[in-house]
Amino acid sequence: MFNKGPKEIAIKMLDFAPLPGVCLEIGKLADDPDCSMEKLAALVASDGALSAQVLRITNSPFYGYSAKIDSMKQAVQILGTDSLRNLVYASCFLSAYGALESHLVNSQNFWRHGLYTGIVARNLAKKCQLAHSERFFVAGLLHDVGRLALYTALEQAAVGILDEVEEEQMSLYRVERSLLGFSHCDVGMELMKIWNLPESMRQVAKFHHSPSMAEAYELEVSIIHIAEGIARGAGVFGSPEDVYGGISDHAWNLTGLDYDVVDEIVVKADSDYVDIAALFIERGYSTSI
Repeated sequence: MFNKGPKEIAIKMLDFAPLPGVCLEIGKLADDPDCSMEKLAALVASDGALSAQVLRITNSPFYGYSAKIDSMKQAVQILGTDSLRNLVYASCFLSAYGALESHLVNSQNFWRHGLYTGIVARNLAKKCQLAHSERFFVAGLLHDVGRLALYTALEQAAVGILDEVEEEQMSLYRVERSLLGFSHCDVGMELMKIWNLPESMRQVAKFHHSPSMAEAYELEVSIIHIAEGIARGAGVFGSPEDVYGGISDHAWNLTGLDYDVVDEIVVKADSDYVDIAALFIERGYSTSI
């Protein structure tokens, strides 16, 4: 008899692989309106490996700054508090969970999909002229983290879910909700709460399959929904039989975008993926990718 809910599963994932304390401290500090850039830069710089990784990313072609950024103080000044925090989140999450394995979730494919979705989301956000596009990269990277938690914590129950998905040809989250009473989307939202991540990312985790149901931040949710569809149906990891992944008309209408942007976005995402994946592989942040 299954007796665990989304929150219990989220907590269990933290037992498998807790986030580095410095990541949570940086998140709290960045949310403090009285936080100075100097204090935030000092906290990031206090973790040598994290600081080096953030600087490596900001100096990569993925960000394309013409001048070299050689200190955390300079990084905060150029990137701003929000963008820096988002890069810290990306580095910390891949460090903590990049090698987390489940018999039912292929870690390599999972993080490839997350990275690619994040890259597509960042490029879509730029297309929509939205500020702080790095937050879309992190939201895309983590949109499905509830699935990793669910299928790591409940492997036995998950076997029945995957069997029914194959037999009934239904979407994964609908079968989860039918058999468990909740889905990996609910688990993802609980993880976001525990990690004290912004409400926009919580909404993405819960509603990326159903953007019209989002309780807030519907534009952000719609962009991740579109990005995931593109990631599943096109690009270097796309599946020809899953063209654009069933993207909802609601999401297209809300963003003001349409299918005409897909080819351009995919070409850019394929190029960006090479740069950003190599950075994480180099430092061992996701050895499976």
